[in-house]
Amino acid sequence: TDNLKAEAAAKMRVDESTREEMNGAADAYLDLHQPALAMTQINRLFAANQADVYSYEIRGHAHIQLHQPQKAIADLDTAIQNDPKYAWAYARRAEAYLALNNKTQALQDAEQAIKYRPKLSLSYLIQGKIFDSEGNTASALDVYRRVKQVNPKIKIPEKYQQLLDQGN
Repeated sequence: TDNLKAEAAAKMRVDESTREEMNGAADAYLDLHQPALAMTQINRLFAANQADVYSYEIRGHAHIQLHQPQKAIADLDTAIQNDPKYAWAYARRAEAYLALNNKTQALQDAEQAIKYRPKLSLSYLIQGKIFDSEGNTASALDVYRRVKQVNPKIKIPEKYQQLLDQGN
């Protein structure tokens, strides 16, 4: 039976290129808002013990889309522990914390994401959403102004777009 286990483990191994392809496929499913398909794809890597930091971030994102923020946080915590400067993991974890209405932690993670990757639009959008929800229009406008500088094509809430268009 040990030989069978070793043979099965060998068949499940994937090389780096295949791992990248599988991560990429899972990420593409998420872009298409198909988290169940993404989860199936990414869990193959976990089953083969071939998951990497990116795999944890992808699975965390899938959990967010599946409305499972606690599970997302667990995966994103692992990604951040393995790569403390991984901006996407902080941004995704900020999304998960926001889903739990933990605005303080969401803002902290969004700031970390911006620190490590200043052009990551998602982080600014999370900040703007939080400031707006708290009635802090000035801070929300400032954040939306900054995200427009980073990505002029990004869609922001209409009321803030109008304020920016008016020169505010």
